Amino acid sequence: MLGSFTRFLLWDTLLKTSWGPFIAVREGLLPFPLAPQAYWTFDEFLRKAALLFLSEAGPISIEIPDTNNPNYPS
Repeated sequence: MLGSFTRFLLWDTLLKTSWGPFIAVREGLLPFPLAPQAYWTFDEFLRKAALLFLSEAGPISIEIPDTNNPNYPS
């Protein structure tokens, strides 16, 4: 339980301290011509890093049923 608390405390602190500067840098770089591509690349890196962290470096498998469940009450 303590490990989980420490992990959330770490992420909470990291986001609280880094979100303001992150937005300031993004807004400051808007006038530059390559900003949209750089934003997309950085956002994609963050997305992939988050998926890797949340999946604990394992594959993510989402199975979507292709038929309705006949036992589900309507």
